Amino acid sequence: MSISPAPSPSSSATPAPTSIHSSQDTHPPKAETFNLREMVNIDPKGFRRKVDEFQLLTPNRLYMRRGMDHPKFGYLESFLLADEGLRISIYHFRPGVKVEHQRYVDIVSIDHTDPQCWRMTDLYLDILQAPSDAEAVAPLPADAATQIRVEDVDELVAAHTQGLISDELTEFAIETTLTARAAIAAHGDSIDAWMQSLNLNTTWADAVELSPAV
Repeated sequence: MSISPAPSPSSSATPAPTSIHSSQDTHPPKAETFNLREMVNIDPKGFRRKVDEFQLLTPNRLYMRRGMDHPKFGYLESFLLADEGLRISIYHFRPGVKVEHQRYVDIVSIDHTDPQCWRMTDLYLDILQAPSDAEAVAPLPADAATQIRVEDVDELVAAHTQGLISDELTEFAIETTLTARAAIAAHGDSIDAWMQSLNLNTTWADAVELSPAV
């Protein structure tokens, strides 16, 4: 596997200010399971998704890739970093579809007490690297300008206010987001460049085959 070139961030010397986007939908934290024994990813809705590959990179780091039948994207790759509280993903958009994000970072809590069955809880906050051109469609050119966005801040606040997430996890989510955002900025607002500094010892797939949409 080798890293697929990400569209380039804006070329200014100082990273552009982070855009913060939010959603009004409040719900309990979403949970996913990554079952290495059965080669399935159980998504937040309870659907069992067949996994093409799991790589246990270290006891605390897991790579997964699988097909998706979503109308917008047909393949998913994710790195789960338990110690860092991060899930870093590429959603491979279908040709001609508007690209909403080019790299996607979920802030998460991961229980991997059973190393063959990882359980992940989403902590609402997300960091996206998205095309600067809001109308850009897949496939993106390699030199497409991108920007970093932090999303769902008000969703975390609402969930905490309603007692759906503890004080400790709320604080963890905020601190993890701030740390990750600063690290991304230090690498030119490029999530791929930041990932290279994490010593994952593997990278994105050279090529993937999109699953048919349902």
